Amino acid sequence: MDRPLSELPLCVRSPAEINGCRFMLSLSWRKRYRFRGTNDRPPSRILIKYLDMRLQSYYNTLILFNIEGGNKMLSNEDMDRIMDEHFGYEAADNVEGVLSTLTPDVIHDIVGMPSGPTYGPENARPFYVNLFSDLSDGKVTCLRRLYGDNFLVDESMWQGKAPGSPFGVEGNGRSLKFRLLHVIEFSDDCMIKRENVWIDLATILQQLK
Repeated sequence: MDRPLSELPLCVRSPAEINGCRFMLSLSWRKRYRFRGTNDRPPSRILIKYLDMRLQSYYNTLILFNIEGGNKMLSNEDMDRIMDEHFGYEAADNVEGVLSTLTPDVIHDIVGMPSGPTYGPENARPFYVNLFSDLSDGKVTCLRRLYGDNFLVDESMWQGKAPGSPFGVEGNGRSLKFRLLHVIEFSDDCMIKRENVWIDLATILQQLK
């Protein structure tokens, strides 16, 4: 073969047609993929879930299977912005603000809660109403964040007071400090569509016993 691999024509086969376009595939040794529409109009960013390329020597063609189109990839800055906004509303005890950062079909899962996951912002409301009455003067300090495709993992430290009964334990206004782990998935329009939270309950019990 005389032609470089990056110049071979590409046939796209997918359960859904992608804008009726055919694409050229550019490959680098670092496994980065760039797509260019043959109609000179760049397609929307494409998320590759499974990649199966086969070289057909007779047709001199690369075949790409199982492409899912239309996914917008958020930047780390986009995800930081909505996450910091979410934490800011929590620090201000602003229930409506917190709920405004969630998608209409959000899955809200405080791991270990007897009620289990809830679905939709209104079903998450009682958790925040109770939380803001049980905890006060809260400050969240981010320890580190790890990023993926439209999700992040946030490890933070919460510090404040416990005037109520957080997580079923009498606080009596005592100071409280514990770690939180959030796994957050985002929608294409940068809203929280899934929130999984792990709380260091052992530390809370130790401080409030």
